[in-house]
Amino acid sequence: MTRGTIFLIEKSKKDKIKITETCEFNGDMYKDGHGKEVMKGLKEVKNLEEFKKFVIQFDQDNFKYQSEPGDYFKFHTHKEPQAWFFYPGERSSKIMHIYFRPESYFHFFFSDWTFWKNLSDIEVLFHTIHPKDEDPKYKLIEGSPMKLLPGECIAIPFGYYERHYR
Repeated sequence: MTRGTIFLIEKSKKDKIKITETCEFNGDMYKDGHGKEVMKGLKEVKNLEEFKKFVIQFDQDNFKYQSEPGDYFKFHTHKEPQAWFFYPGERSSKIMHIYFRPESYFHFFFSDWTFWKNLSDIEVLFHTIHPKDEDPKYKLIEGSPMKLLPGECIAIPFGYYERHYR
């Protein structure tokens, strides 16, 4: 099963970054499956309320997690992204970096595909990082970073540059 999680990046009222994350959707979340529907829906999203409305409808149409007992279907907001997840840089910066590292990818993201919408006024750079075979230090993968400008959407498989799409 191909899994996917949807993320919304926006600024809080205090001008800080906050990121809202959905539950993981399990099944056909690749480009020619539900991924196409996710990207089409994200393009129309203009605020958090529309994001939640879209995700709720997407779930009702495809997965029906809301009708299952328990609290699996939910939204989680990271109000002050932590250093292990995001590296926002200086407060005055208009660029935020998100690093996909092999040893922590499944701990923080878990899904095969991550889908992102940027409603903030900053540029987001996604970096794919892998250890060098001959050196324990890290290197950026060619093509990385993937740039996400304000208002744009991107789908990224396993944090890799290859096969990402907009």
